[in-house]
Amino acid sequence: MNISEINDIAGRFDISDSGAKRIAANANNEAEFIKIWENDDWWTDGNTAKRFKAAGDALNAGIEADHGNTFIPVCLSDEGQAHVAAELKRHGIDWDVSAVCSEIEEGRGFSEMRVGSDDTYDYEITNNAASRAGVCQAGYGVFAYIEITADMVQFEVAQ
Repeated sequence: MNISEINDIAGRFDISDSGAKRIAANANNEAEFIKIWENDDWWTDGNTAKRFKAAGDALNAGIEADHGNTFIPVCLSDEGQAHVAAELKRHGIDWDVSAVCSEIEEGRGFSEMRVGSDDTYDYEITNNAASRAGVCQAGYGVFAYIEITADMVQFEVAQ
């Protein structure tokens, strides 16, 4: 299939360009393309992302197992920093994102995260801290949590 045919079919079925290219790589003609689109989901962007993540997790675990390396969390990745900024905005808190990221990176739970795991670290925004931002009343308890997953952390080999 040529690129023009792929784009034409993708436009009719509202498929992303990358999804259409993945289907086209396995289809010899329009009928096969449509059959794959209707009956399979391996080509979707979400499933592809999951497969890449699973492959990356397996690679990291393999590297650690093969070389005896231990990976340690160093800092939040760009994705992690963007997540923190989005969560603060969602809660209406106008804090210095960099300072919050530093607090998260210094947290005890953060240092215990493992590469390729489903570990999470919950950064706690207390009612007292949130009250200073003007979003709730002061008092005991937690106003909100910012959940950090291992996917949001940059790891490096421990020395």
